[in-house]
Amino acid sequence: MKGLLCEALTLHVARAGTPFILSESMFHVTAADACIPDISLVRRDWLSKVDPDRRFPGAPLLAVEIISSESATRIAQKIEIYLQGGAQAVWTFYPERKLMDVHYPGGRSRRLYATDTLTEPDILGDFALPLSKLFPA
Repeated sequence: MKGLLCEALTLHVARAGTPFILSESMFHVTAADACIPDISLVRRDWLSKVDPDRRFPGAPLLAVEIISSESATRIAQKIEIYLQGGAQAVWTFYPERKLMDVHYPGGRSRRLYATDTLTEPDILGDFALPLSKLFPA
């Protein structure tokens, strides 16, 4: 799933020239919290100002977590850390359940299923991914 999602995001970003995609990169979100999202998107201008050999300061623009073994408590903590650290959205994928949740600052969220299409216009413009491509029948 991670590979398919990275591919879809990479193709979109290459065409649109929007955020930069990172995989398994550590973000030092607060003085006490560092997280490594499975996939993250950052602004290209932000990336040019940070040292790529160190932990990235702050939260990514978008954090993606593909849930397999982490506890619900830990996932909830990471979502809160990312959003309080400045992320505009957090995507959590649940492959076994064939669904995902999209979390936004202020507690707003939405749930999508394999029959839905993932969009994130505020971050990714016209990006649209049918989740059936990630959650095969």
